[in-house]
Amino acid sequence: RSCRCEAAARLPLSKPAGPTAPRGVAALYEARRDTPVRPRNARGATPAMRLAVLLAATTARALQPCSTPVLVNNIERVVECGGPHAVDDAVFAFLGSLNDTARVGCATEACRDAARKKGATCSDEECTCGAGDWACARLVVEHAALPARWPPVAIKDVEGLCENGSRVLIASASDGIRVAPHVTTNLRERTWESWRDYCMRHGYAFFPLDLSSDEYWSAYSEDLKVELDYYLKVRSGHWHKIFLLRRLLDSDCFQFYVVVDDDVVVTSPQIQLHSILEDLPEDYLGAGADENYHRHAQAQISGGYSFNTGLIATRGGAYAKLLLEAAWLEPFREDGDACWLKGCFAWDQAAVASLHGRVGAVHVFPYRVLQSSWNAHTCAPDFFAAGCAVENSRLAWRPGDFSAHLSGGHYVDRSHRLDLLREYLEEGPLQVENASIGLSTRRTALLELALAQCGRDRVVDAARRSIDEVCDRVSRNDGRFLSFERSVLWPTSQLRAAVVDLYPSLEEADAAIAARTRALVGSLRGVVQVDGAGFVLG
Repeated sequence: RSCRCEAAARLPLSKPAGPTAPRGVAALYEARRDTPVRPRNARGATPAMRLAVLLAATTARALQPCSTPVLVNNIERVVECGGPHAVDDAVFAFLGSLNDTARVGCATEACRDAARKKGATCSDEECTCGAGDWACARLVVEHAALPARWPPVAIKDVEGLCENGSRVLIASASDGIRVAPHVTTNLRERTWESWRDYCMRHGYAFFPLDLSSDEYWSAYSEDLKVELDYYLKVRSGHWHKIFLLRRLLDSDCFQFYVVVDDDVVVTSPQIQLHSILEDLPEDYLGAGADENYHRHAQAQISGGYSFNTGLIATRGGAYAKLLLEAAWLEPFREDGDACWLKGCFAWDQAAVASLHGRVGAVHVFPYRVLQSSWNAHTCAPDFFAAGCAVENSRLAWRPGDFSAHLSGGHYVDRSHRLDLLREYLEEGPLQVENASIGLSTRRTALLELALAQCGRDRVVDAARRSIDEVCDRVSRNDGRFLSFERSVLWPTSQLRAAVVDLYPSLEEADAAIAARTRALVGSLRGVVQVDGAGFVLG
């Protein structure tokens, strides 16, 4: 039920010699470079192999890039450090290497904003400090290296999580109120409730990190007091999971450590997660295969594999810590991309994919084993509406999948999609002309009846106003096909009520809905034969 996609390490058992041997996260590449691929079903490296990897990783000495480019006399340079924990020392080592007349500058937006406050000369593209201006140069270098630091978040009493003797720790972080204060939604509370109940059922530990509170804020030092809100301008909150997972590994008492996004909800609570994760080898991160819309771009940098870090797991240990630290610094590598920090799609996922392409960091579980998608790309919840490709709807979450990931789209839409997911879980299929159909087929019939009324002259009655609202929420391409933004995420009862109001009587409305549903089933028969909510079964 799983596939292996990693390269094994084959190293001598002696310590690396010399001052230029790699240290910390840099050792990962040296440890697994030019090594043969392990058989897919192999259970993992021998203890001697793992010991060699750890020796190489903890005793070596090279540094890694850990800043966006700094301009020194108009020449690009970067700060180099031994890991996210060592950025402060690296910044001062970099400053100490400058001569008294050096002109230090930067080109990133956040760095330019900071440099202006210290009297730097700025253009639209870059800011430059005066020659020998130590205070300005320090500010520029600290801001260039800021995204390489762990976020200014203090997680206390991690070791206290061990007290209940659980074998699995599930955690989740959320900063929605900081990045979108204008959006009010209870999505996080509802997904966390599902995980909290799930952990109670199986005796697992659950750790929610609510970053909307200042409770976890911390300063780097007396003279570098960066608030989380400012930090999030240089590194997206999507990265919190990497930091959180790395920090939780310090507890060192669980068999498995798992971090889930705040838009992932458990849907098969009877499944024991530790049983799934038994296939996860030591010294690797675990994630589910991603069959979604960015899989091709990710596969190009990950050695042909695509996965989703919305649920990421590990057995812990020293090597797993190094992997997470390496992923954190991956955007700063020469073959990385600083855009992964915040500006480019996939963020931490792209960095982990890049790391996997270099050193074989991830054990990829088949799609649906850990999670599946319930979003606009998979046409959830209206799989059969015009414009939705069958190959996309086949990827949608189905009953029996362990969890549903409500990724992408507007944050408020995710909350409505969760409501409809609950409908799918609670509603059983109906029989229509020897076919068992789910809620999506019935919703599609309602939408088609509603959309048939679009474009007519508007009238004052309330029934027409409801349908006008449906029409206004639907996006069309060239007036012919509905886009992925087309779903009217009303509860089905509300959508049905709007359609019923179009007819003189309930009987006529029921007859029209039944006729449209039968016609839809007839058009789908033989095209879609997939078990699960909303799909034709016979």
